[in-house]
Amino acid sequence: MSKSRFNTLHKLLALVLCFLILRLPLAVAENDSSDRESVGKVTGTAASATDGGAALQDKKTVHSQDAIATNHSGRVRIQLDDGSILGVGSESHVKIVKHVASTGETLLELSAGKLRSRVVKVRKSGSPFQVVTPHARISVIGTDFFLDVNAQRTQVVVYTGIVLVGMKAGSSAVDVAAGQSTIVDSNGISRLGLTPEDYERQTIAETALPGEIPATANQTADETQPERSHSHLRRNIFIGAAVAAGALVAGLAARRSSTPTQSTNTPEQPSIPSIPPH
Repeated sequence: MSKSRFNTLHKLLALVLCFLILRLPLAVAENDSSDRESVGKVTGTAASATDGGAALQDKKTVHSQDAIATNHSGRVRIQLDDGSILGVGSESHVKIVKHVASTGETLLELSAGKLRSRVVKVRKSGSPFQVVTPHARISVIGTDFFLDVNAQRTQVVVYTGIVLVGMKAGSSAVDVAAGQSTIVDSNGISRLGLTPEDYERQTIAETALPGEIPATANQTADETQPERSHSHLRRNIFIGAAVAAGALVAGLAARRSSTPTQSTNTPEQPSIPSIPPH
């Protein structure tokens, strides 16, 4: 064999080996994904979002144990097989540890960043949707809530429903209802506070995809805002009605105490019948 032929074969062999080496990680990743259960699919992305280093695209299948990461402007929306929707904000790292569509049992790990979870209400008893952060463990059944995690603390904002929030290593927990928020850090769980509506809108926008961010300050990025607005309106009406009723009762009591007692010789006036309730 001539020297020129030997060199040509040597180059061809080197090219084949390079191709196989480059394909090996992809083949391993494909085989690894096929060994894990499918738990949902990507329904929207923005900027840079990856799954184990591979770029995420619309309609991509998501598997258990997938690690989702976004850059400083990245966003991802994932619909789980039971219908629950995850909105991942920028600079976030979330791992889908487990999801069983038949029961709704779900476990997520949010190590950093922002995550909105819209959890379906139809779930079997004893099958919670849980998110674990470096500071807290959040359990829900059918609700809509937002988490913001950094190295120091976990913030919880609840839009609808009730969220059970506890320390990651502790046994005690508190209920956080719609319109409320709390912070969990190394010192424990903070007192519950009412969430301003403008801050709710801000947190919703932080996980919304482009085009979903509200055009005006009175709109939100999601169809659940009417429910939240009505919830706040009902709460405010209830509080106002309670205050008004208390003032009315106090006024009547004061009026009665200041009215002089009538003489026993004064004929008794007929009482005015009360208006029956409708």
